[in-house]
Amino acid sequence: MTEDEKKELRSKFSFPLKLVYPANLIKESTVNRLPDSPRSINIPCRNIFRNQDGETEEWRWSNSTSYDAGGRMKYTPRNLGFMGDANITEMDLELLYYLYYKSPHCDNGAIHQQFKKKPYFAIEDLVRIATDKVNRKAVQSRYEVLLNDSEIGLPEKQLRALAKAYFIPRVDTLHINQVRVAIDLQVNRDKKHGVENFFELTKSKEFLVARGNIQTALDLKLFHFHPQSRTWRWRALEGEKPENICKVLAKTLPENAMLEWYQNNSDFRDRLDAELEGLGAMEDVKKELETEPGAGPV
Repeated sequence: MTEDEKKELRSKFSFPLKLVYPANLIKESTVNRLPDSPRSINIPCRNIFRNQDGETEEWRWSNSTSYDAGGRMKYTPRNLGFMGDANITEMDLELLYYLYYKSPHCDNGAIHQQFKKKPYFAIEDLVRIATDKVNRKAVQSRYEVLLNDSEIGLPEKQLRALAKAYFIPRVDTLHINQVRVAIDLQVNRDKKHGVENFFELTKSKEFLVARGNIQTALDLKLFHFHPQSRTWRWRALEGEKPENICKVLAKTLPENAMLEWYQNNSDFRDRLDAELEGLGAMEDVKKELETEPGAGPV
């Protein structure tokens, strides 16, 4: 193993690790309280496979080597006896490298999905699992404070600007707690990246200005989305033909298409900003987002 490969393993895993039986080898028992699993299983210490470039690779792991009477090298052991529970420490980096990167029988290994062989074991990183759980809780707690704490959270003006950035309609008519609930609903629509995107929004004042102006224009009905033709259209006076703004491609959210058009089309942006300015509704979000005394960090 190279030093770079050892460094990569140390960054990927938190020691000590455990080898455990994967879910496919553990079945509910009809006679015992504990589930049934194999008494033991042999993990091959040699793997020959064709890589993605079409070349044949042969990989082995061994504790020791010797030569037989014919001068051929012998590797010991040929199989690794496994009984469903084994520890892997930082002293076992070469074994870990083989099991994770080169054994097709590792359920969560690097090449298992490529070869689809029956999994015999999985690598369990309990320290990393616990660390990730603690970090997720810390991030969630920070989000809850910024959104809901009236003393050290985000100021009301910034929360209203964020609500407009989420394209929540008629924000200025809502009570601040209604704004908080509406933001939370939008954040939790994306279970995987919602909170992360919330933090990114709080850092991007220019983005908030753009999305705030668009939502203000929607509230004022300066333009609207026509679902049948999938186009954004300017508001037309009675008897006038609607003027198209932009076409929205399939599988693209209309709001995202409008935001991109606003950011990339200077003629449209100048026209919309002038309309809002003329109505006295131009969003000065940069001013609103100035941190107020007692407000929490962005």
